[in-house]
Amino acid sequence: MKRLPFLFVLLLLAACDASETDPPETSPFYHTSPDEARFFIEDVDHFWQAYDRALAADTRAAQVQAFQETYIDRAGAGLQAFLEKRFFTAGELRDVVFGRPRYFASIRPGTAQITSPELTGRMRDGFGALRALYPEAVFADVFFLIGTMSTGGTTAERGLLLGVELFTIAEDTPFDELIPWHRDVVRPVTDLPFIVAHELVHLQQSRFRVENNLLSQALLEGSADFIGELISGGHVNGHVHAYAEPREALLWAAFKADLFATNFSGWLYNAGQSGDRPADLGYYFGYKICEAFYTRAADKQEAIREILSIRDAQDFLRRSRYEDKFASKTAAR
Repeated sequence: MKRLPFLFVLLLLAACDASETDPPETSPFYHTSPDEARFFIEDVDHFWQAYDRALAADTRAAQVQAFQETYIDRAGAGLQAFLEKRFFTAGELRDVVFGRPRYFASIRPGTAQITSPELTGRMRDGFGALRALYPEAVFADVFFLIGTMSTGGTTAERGLLLGVELFTIAEDTPFDELIPWHRDVVRPVTDLPFIVAHELVHLQQSRFRVENNLLSQALLEGSADFIGELISGGHVNGHVHAYAEPREALLWAAFKADLFATNFSGWLYNAGQSGDRPADLGYYFGYKICEAFYTRAADKQEAIREILSIRDAQDFLRRSRYEDKFASKTAAR
């Protein structure tokens, strides 16, 4: 089976999770206080033990066995949940790692920083900031693991699952082993709180009505980036915004023509297939529409509630008045 690109998987799973995750009040795994959420790193520790064993092995079969016995067979709750959603074999993992030997060697120091007081403090601060914006928020444990460079984050019944091999690059990480799309999306460990915040927002979207059209899907993802930035100070799609900002009006005209399309390939789920522009530009427009709605709202808490529970994407776009700026620019010419 062909391995799906990371952003495709991230977006698709997020879209599914928004409707498949149990409502917050029914899940025994969610917490009502940000301070109750825990951070688990055991799967990352097991990965590096398997990695060291595999490096010392003489054959591919022995290397696969190392990843199977020392990592997959010892899966903690996070990796178990991840494998249920995005299954991969020990052989696939071995091939990803040994196909990028210098890349994986370079990210090891970054993975050691994940549960540092500085980073976990930032993550928990983001949880607290969400509570201030959205008092009915629920929180979940965060599980860090290493996968096959295909999924950066998703939600599961037990909590938030983060594929940290995409979020622990160093200043000297070599990019020559990576495909162009990976070069765009890999991030340093200091950006990890941003993707944790994004996934935490998805956890709140059990009442978001996901419609089978581009606008709804873009709002689902863009809202997680927008609110995630409000609570954490950033998001991981800066390269998308940098491309789109100076071209916003032209891109919007094209995006608007596809608002209700059920084929999202021009705007979402198109990592590695987007030609000379970045993948997943739909994130940007979902973000901008939510930003416009929030900026205009007098009651910011109520605006957050509405963004998290959009039922009619077309009506939400209308009420955001996002398009007004394009009309005013046209009138001014």
